Amino acid sequence: MQFTLGSVLTATLVLALYLGMAQTAGYLVAAGILLALLVLWGAIRWRRRGRVLWLRLGAGVFALTAIWFLAVDRSWFSMHCADCYHSENIEQYRILGIPVHTHVRTVPSDMERILGDLGAPCDHANGHPWHKHRYWGLVILACPNINGIYHLSGDSNDYTAEMAERVRRAGKEDPQLGPELHELVVEKHDYKTFWKKVEESTGFSP
Repeated sequence: MQFTLGSVLTATLVLALYLGMAQTAGYLVAAGILLALLVLWGAIRWRRRGRVLWLRLGAGVFALTAIWFLAVDRSWFSMHCADCYHSENIEQYRILGIPVHTHVRTVPSDMERILGDLGAPCDHANGHPWHKHRYWGLVILACPNINGIYHLSGDSNDYTAEMAERVRRAGKEDPQLGPELHELVVEKHDYKTFWKKVEESTGFSP
């Protein structure tokens, strides 16, 4: 089998296109898009008339529809920090896996707020977003489609502005309080001792 320069360049271009899409959209989605593009290219290149024209039109419409549903989606991601119990709901509109619009709803925990007011915030290093829902083509809810209750923590009305001021005041009086509580939450996960020290220092108890 002989290879021409044109065929080698074409194969290289197709491979580069596939690998480029796969980096953001995933290998299976990229393969589907590439296959749809080949069908579309074949429908455009097919020159015969008669009934074949309707096959060409049908193939072209099918390919364009497949590309839309594979390339465009609305996705919902959830993130929960295993250290301070901070959580986020992230909604994204994406093209080839690349976000073009993102809306984030954060649900801070009382522990997170206390650490922040003490100047020792949690960096959520143990919080990793996971894909909860995906609307293919912005319409069809399919894989992933994970339902059910993930966690029950949410906004708290207990940590008022007054309590926040008391926490900040305690941090000024004891500069080591913030780093100490940060270590209890992020490194040791010793929440019992954390709340005991918070109550001793500020009088706040959830």
